[in-house]
Amino acid sequence: MTTATAPSGVPGPNTLVTVTPNSATVQWGEVPCLQRNGEITGYTVTATNSDGMEEGTASVDVDARQATISGLTPSTQYTVSVAAVNSAGTGPTITLPVETPGQGEPSPRTKGRARRAGTKG
Repeated sequence: MTTATAPSGVPGPNTLVTVTPNSATVQWGEVPCLQRNGEITGYTVTATNSDGMEEGTASVDVDARQATISGLTPSTQYTVSVAAVNSAGTGPTITLPVETPGQGEPSPRTKGRARRAGTKG
């Protein structure tokens, strides 16, 4: 009997973020097939501020591969992380630094370099 394990890979390389003063939208690609360790059932997306406090979380259907986290604070730096979920648990995260613009500032579409959590980038 094979024991199920959580995904060992991170969501795909095409992670990008669109930010407004109060929200961040993240899109990502699939976890590589050999790193899924079973069927991916969804994704967890979290925005954490520079003090380490979670300010927003979203659970996303497997087919969506996009999430918007609302209720963020303007002019604040966040780390947005995405992790795949299967029946055995949650896999490692891929993270992207995000800074929300201040109220009245333009809302740029920011392409950032995502990295696997725990790596230097």
